Amino acid sequence: MHFFDLPAEIRLKVYSELLVLEEPIPLAVEYGTPWRAVRRRHRGDGLCPALLRLNKKAHDEASPILYSQNTFRFPDLLRNIGHKTNVHTGVFLTQIGSNASLIRHITLPCPPNVVERDSSGFFQLPAGYIRNLELIRDICTSLSTIKLTMPMYVNIVFSEWPIAANLMDLLAPHLRDIPSLEDIVIELLLYDKIKNPKVDVNRGPLLKNVRDRGWTVQVTYAPSPQS
Repeated sequence: MHFFDLPAEIRLKVYSELLVLEEPIPLAVEYGTPWRAVRRRHRGDGLCPALLRLNKKAHDEASPILYSQNTFRFPDLLRNIGHKTNVHTGVFLTQIGSNASLIRHITLPCPPNVVERDSSGFFQLPAGYIRNLELIRDICTSLSTIKLTMPMYVNIVFSEWPIAANLMDLLAPHLRDIPSLEDIVIELLLYDKIKNPKVDVNRGPLLKNVRDRGWTVQVTYAPSPQS
């Protein structure tokens, strides 16, 4: 029996098994001429995007599953200061063409903790970061969830940290500008768990600030960079 002789619901289950991961799909940008987006492969993750190249029917049936049911994690948009005005998300979104409109879940790093100041001394988001959010707004028209990751230390969570509050204020209008967005998640990647094993981070003002906006907080612990 040929694969396409199977009932559609069975084919869809096969596609889901081969194309949907529980963890976000990590993307990277290769700087060259032109720039190219690539998936950071994890041995044994089971993802088989080559399935889409089987034929047009497989591509048409499987693409909506790959792009709508996975979370795509973009790299640090501003890691290389020489490229901080470039639209990193556009590399991947351009490569996948109209499939970008199927994407429903995206993970991005927050802008740097110390954001830029304009000529008057007011905080502002880096221009490249704004352009990335605008591109996501314009192309990912089915986007329902965006997660912004923010690495920091536990002591900052418990301090009245004005830069973090300003950062939330700066992000808010751009996130509200994405009409399809249903859930905004701020993922705090907290260090210092070893130093503070019994700390209840949920009592910190930063998390209250996020929740007061109607956003979701997700706390993930990680080893300190120095450890």
